[in-house]
Amino acid sequence: MHHGGDSTSQLDDLVSRYDRDLVTEGLISADQLTIAKISRENLGTDLGGVLIRKGFMTEEKLLEFVANKVGVAHVILGDITIDTDLTRKLPVHLARQHKVVPFAKEKDRVRVAMANPYNSFALDDLRDLYKSEIEPCLASLHEIEEAIDHCFETGSTDEERIFSLEVIPEIDSQNEIETRKMQEMALGPKVVATVNNMIARAKAEGASD
Repeated sequence: MHHGGDSTSQLDDLVSRYDRDLVTEGLISADQLTIAKISRENLGTDLGGVLIRKGFMTEEKLLEFVANKVGVAHVILGDITIDTDLTRKLPVHLARQHKVVPFAKEKDRVRVAMANPYNSFALDDLRDLYKSEIEPCLASLHEIEEAIDHCFETGSTDEERIFSLEVIPEIDSQNEIETRKMQEMALGPKVVATVNNMIARAKAEGASD
């Protein structure tokens, strides 16, 4: 698993890279860009956020601008029916770490809403997971986080489902209960679920002998 940089700062790098084009394309005035840059320096915040908060641009317009510059599609997740077969395969910690929501599969390509479509670590992890080409699409970070909360609010990934259905062998004492709790905290649900599976199978095989 890869660890990418912060999606917000990386997106701000893209906005800053093309900030002059915002003026030449008539999206904001030169004065507005100057004011936004001064505010960014004084507040230590991102340029895009300043433009939006001051009302110089809407978030949608800014994302459309950036998407056009980097050659990807801009998607509004609220207008899309997300393919739950795709989200079920994605562990929630990866979705949150990379700020991504896979939403559609077309032939051998999975379309993914990303806060930063240049996040190569996220793209590598998604290719490994889906065994498909990934088409990154730019989406609002806020919409992505809302979609993740909605898609994963009931623990809907395959990994979480397996764990929730796991057969836990009989526990004979309070000490074993405490030991199991410590193992779960140390190893995480995936490893514990695998170990529990092995124990359950061993008990079943022993009972059938």
